[in-house]
Amino acid sequence: MVKKYILPLFLLLFFSCQNEETIPPLFCAVPPAKCGIQFTNTIQNTEDLNIFTYRNFYNGGGVGIGDFNNDGLPDLYLTANMSANQLYLNKGNFEFENITESAGVALPDMWSTGVTILDINADGWQDIYVCNAGYEKGKFPENKLFINQKDLRFKEEAAAYRLNDAGYSTHASFFDYDKDGDLDMYLVNNSFIPTNTLNYSNKRDLKYSDWDVADFLKGGGDKFFRNDNGKYVDASEVTGIYQSLIGFGLGVSVADVNGDMYEDIYISNDFFERDYLYINQKDGTFSEELETHFDHISHSSMGADMRDVNRDGQVDIFVTDMLPYDEIRLKTTASFDDINLRKLKVRKGFYHQYMHNTLQINQGNRFAEIAQFSGVAATDWSWGALIFDADNDGWNDLLVCNGIYHDVIDLDFMDFFANEVLQKMALTGNKQEMNEVIGEMPSVPISNKIFKNVKGNQFEDATAAWGLDQKTFSNGAAYADFDNDGDLDLIINNVNQPLGIFRNESDTKGTLIKLKGSKKNPDAVGAKVVIWSKNQQFTQQMQPARGFQSSIDQRLHFGINSSEIDSIQVFWNPNEKSVIRTKFDTPIIEINYEKIVAFNPKKNTTEPIFQTKKLENTAQKEDDHIDFYEERGAYRMLSKEGPTLAIGDVNGDGLEDIFIGGARFEPAKILLQKPDKTFQKIQQPALEKHLKFEDTASALADVDGDGDLDLIVGSGGNFEKPNSPFLTDRIYRNNGQGTFEYYSGITNKTTMNTSKIIAWDFDEDGDTDLFVFSRSVPQNYGFKPPHFLYENNGTGIFKEVSVQLANGFKGIGMVADATLSLDNQAIILVGEWMSPIRISAKDGKITWEENYLTNEAGWYNHIATADLNDDGKPDYLLGNHGENAYLKLAEDEAYTLWINDFDDNKTVDKILCKSKGGRDFPVALKKDLADQIVAIKKKGIQHKNYATKSMRDLFTKAKLNSAGKRVATELRSAIYLSQSDGGYVRADTPVQLQWSSVHASAFADVDADGDLDVIFGGNDYDWRPQFSRLDASKTEVLLNDGKGKFSYLIPDKTGLNIAGQMRDLKAIEVGDETWFVVGVNGDALHFIK
Repeated sequence: MVKKYILPLFLLLFFSCQNEETIPPLFCAVPPAKCGIQFTNTIQNTEDLNIFTYRNFYNGGGVGIGDFNNDGLPDLYLTANMSANQLYLNKGNFEFENITESAGVALPDMWSTGVTILDINADGWQDIYVCNAGYEKGKFPENKLFINQKDLRFKEEAAAYRLNDAGYSTHASFFDYDKDGDLDMYLVNNSFIPTNTLNYSNKRDLKYSDWDVADFLKGGGDKFFRNDNGKYVDASEVTGIYQSLIGFGLGVSVADVNGDMYEDIYISNDFFERDYLYINQKDGTFSEELETHFDHISHSSMGADMRDVNRDGQVDIFVTDMLPYDEIRLKTTASFDDINLRKLKVRKGFYHQYMHNTLQINQGNRFAEIAQFSGVAATDWSWGALIFDADNDGWNDLLVCNGIYHDVIDLDFMDFFANEVLQKMALTGNKQEMNEVIGEMPSVPISNKIFKNVKGNQFEDATAAWGLDQKTFSNGAAYADFDNDGDLDLIINNVNQPLGIFRNESDTKGTLIKLKGSKKNPDAVGAKVVIWSKNQQFTQQMQPARGFQSSIDQRLHFGINSSEIDSIQVFWNPNEKSVIRTKFDTPIIEINYEKIVAFNPKKNTTEPIFQTKKLENTAQKEDDHIDFYEERGAYRMLSKEGPTLAIGDVNGDGLEDIFIGGARFEPAKILLQKPDKTFQKIQQPALEKHLKFEDTASALADVDGDGDLDLIVGSGGNFEKPNSPFLTDRIYRNNGQGTFEYYSGITNKTTMNTSKIIAWDFDEDGDTDLFVFSRSVPQNYGFKPPHFLYENNGTGIFKEVSVQLANGFKGIGMVADATLSLDNQAIILVGEWMSPIRISAKDGKITWEENYLTNEAGWYNHIATADLNDDGKPDYLLGNHGENAYLKLAEDEAYTLWINDFDDNKTVDKILCKSKGGRDFPVALKKDLADQIVAIKKKGIQHKNYATKSMRDLFTKAKLNSAGKRVATELRSAIYLSQSDGGYVRADTPVQLQWSSVHASAFADVDADGDLDVIFGGNDYDWRPQFSRLDASKTEVLLNDGKGKFSYLIPDKTGLNIAGQMRDLKAIEVGDETWFVVGVNGDALHFIK
């Protein structure tokens, strides 16, 4: 198995960049014979040490870079698992010499993992800290510290520094956490305890040494060591970090997350334990605050890196996971939690974890996870993550190292071969040979991924174009400018393949900043460098331990030519900085710890535009209903769509009041506005009687002509089947004082999942008629539900006339929202699997126009209207699914939904597919589709075959011809602006409009320039776990220039940070001010003022 891949990779390296007739890629592979680096991390299963006895067997090694002889050329240290580590001296011109033996740093009998390069004793010479792990009986994997003897020899002194920990270590990061001048250390240890013995037990607070397990299993539990006068003291308990055996740590990343110049820590945990985010409290302790800052995280976190990707000066965080990007790999190796396991994990405190890479964008007081939108969510079984400017365009790019030498999670192997082995062992009583079993595991090399940063928010896959598309099993990686030519070269550590060595051939040259720090911290670890050029900032923080088990060049590289630099700021610590304003003409700039200026970190004293307030006594609580139990093919739930809000003066005092719809088993509420701008909840016995209803739509209108506002409430959800009394829409009459009494007034009661109620006098006879639109047929997703038109007889008695006057609304699909046009002459509808529709009335008859605004069918959630370009005509915001989602569309793709009883079991099946090249491929994995349609399981299709099958391969032509089919081709939210010719054009909007689904909006002149701006929100959590969730919106603002252009107003300026699933947003007049009321599912009301 090993030899199979070594030769092809060697040949590829040898011939890379040899053809001068073609344009060379950005990175050229350098053959080992040419550069002198002969290294392969060779791993072979043995009887005592193999993938079955040591779960991290294929985690691979790391890369360490440092200038060990102070000649200005970065040298190279490589860790190996079952052979000697190696140290290579950089001799210039991309030639290296192996000096491992003379240097004394081989560790041939250790399973080495991570490496960190630093000057630990502050003597001006860089030292090497090596983490060790692996489990063999009788061996203890102590970490090693090699102190530079200043003559290219090293002395091992871990014990003398008290850093010889023996805890199955992955990586270490050194930094000055308490700002006393010296370097402290966080050590990530990967627990050795078998995960299947834990039963998802949350023992996060139980220290490793207190577990009732065998001593050899107690190795594990992260540790924090404080530097006390050159000796390291275990300060784990004092600092407040977790030390549990459920800490399956694979990565440590250190950076100043919140901008206070004190470094914080991000820990990537594998398996079911969630990651940790430790915020430095500046008093010698940390506070673990991951759930405060992030809405969801990666599921099996591997490597991570923290760096500014959008040039706003704030640290963003990228974390790798295991989601394949290839459809065949996805359907042959991936598996996702079912809804029960996901809820169990959340209930036990493991938070919202999903199997995909995450890119957390730092927005000051909050983060937005946008990996799906940015195009970096899926890179397969990924390890190292590095953020750096590969092409010297000023934007940090992203490298991800991929591969696992044996696909231990290959679904066909587990389903067929593993079961066959177990059966044979049961029949014969003989154990299968270990090598025979391992030999049957697939071994599939895959390429690493490198993504070009497209101005901060999106990335393009540049793997092939930049020359990094070799098929490998890669783990740790590091970058350095080995030839000092102004660009960053790459070293990638592979399993059972030669080291990947890549020289950067960029035509543009960047700048290296070499910091010389204080006496106790000569490498200036933790210092922050900000370069200004033409009013643009470029920010980096000095921290060599990065990616997966690796350590980078300690010179900071900026992808900008030194001649273009206007100034450089170096923030050495929280109170000292240097400012250099001069002309630079050298590619390497050395900045010493001198000419220090005292400073205090600036706090943002600008008052935000908005303030928010939460009304705690209005909290909505949803029940625990799971739609997927009744609808096996459903991919998202429709049972938790509230709260619905209605605004109006219900008691006639001239002040606007609020109706809040109730969730099932929770009463709706009326809040009366008081003159002092407070709101009082008043008893409403009629509403309290209807606890079993889920309120999904509402309107306040005078239906009986007595001059006060009555209440119309739509019922819905997905709890009951059609015709249930708990799906009946209701009318409540107002007694004039704001107290409501139940009075239906509807002769033909609706029993659908109601989505919207529009009060509109369509026949212009002076009374209020009602249009009631439906989201879905309860428990029958995908069917087009009926919609209803109720004509008022003038006294509040309604007759259902949709068949007589509107042809039964035939053909209108799953309506999610509707709005009256600005001139009250039409209703515009949007919904799932449909394009917008415009309904109008003429001579008492209802007609409609399909494909209004756009002919693209989408998964629309919301529509709102206002005159945004000052032409006196209505413009529209269409809230859609967005582009920051697992389910997203490329050009010429569509989603389809097939509806039929495909296996003749008298149950209607729904199969979500992606349409590509004229073929519809099920989105579900084989296991999930087989759980719904038993016929799939009976066919015995292998996963690798299922991965290539479309609907026409899986089902008969007769079944497909008799099936219902829905199509969606547009998932982007949009603003459509009216044109002089009566048509509409889609406006150019900021990317933030696509970062989550949009479910609610309002319009206001936020910046007082005379034009209406857009306030919007949404999010959607209720998907099957495979599809992650949409949660990047925290109430956003788009500024309108009045000419059809919109810009994003950053959260620091808006002051808005309302998380959760926004389901309604309404303007309300409070005294002499306009406020906004925000309805968030499962939460209390929020006021924006």
